[in-house]
Amino acid sequence: MVERHGVQSRREGRHNFAPAERFGGARRHCRSTRNPMFRIPLAAALLAVALSGCGSILPASISSAPATGPVTTDVDGGQAAARAVTAYRQSRGLSAVRIDPTLTQVAEHQAAVMARTGTFSHEVGGALPTRLRQFSVRHRTAAENLSAGAVNVDEVMRRWQASPGHNANLLMPEATRIGFAQASTTNGRFKRYWVMVLAD
Repeated sequence: MVERHGVQSRREGRHNFAPAERFGGARRHCRSTRNPMFRIPLAAALLAVALSGCGSILPASISSAPATGPVTTDVDGGQAAARAVTAYRQSRGLSAVRIDPTLTQVAEHQAAVMARTGTFSHEVGGALPTRLRQFSVRHRTAAENLSAGAVNVDEVMRRWQASPGHNANLLMPEATRIGFAQASTTNGRFKRYWVMVLAD
């Protein structure tokens, strides 16, 4: 299994900083794993976020004051995200993707934990391989993109396309399905946290 940017996984299990790592391989910005163990692309190690109205790339784990206000999650943007990812992939000769309810639960869980804790990280809700197992997701290849501070799906997609590691995940050849969610809080630094999980 291969998890990317945030996370990539196939079977082996070691961490690399490369944009879309494969098997023992070498793309940076990803952690990847082969089955028994996962690899997770640290493409999530540099994530695009807006600070004071400016785009910025930040380290993989950033904490702000814990969110003490209410946290709400929203998965309604999933169809729009799937359409945007499909159009982008098809313009490059790749397959369409569809929304997967279970991957959406994985994404929603991660977004909610980030919003609740005020921590922008692939690990705060559990490593992607762990979360995929918890939700009984069968896959050979999976990847995760995160964003914080963006106000809508279009902005999130623009940021991911502009980041080599995130972009590699959007264009992962094996991807056929995605989960997409956003969580919001009234407190903390970023207010909105976005998660996309892609899998074969």
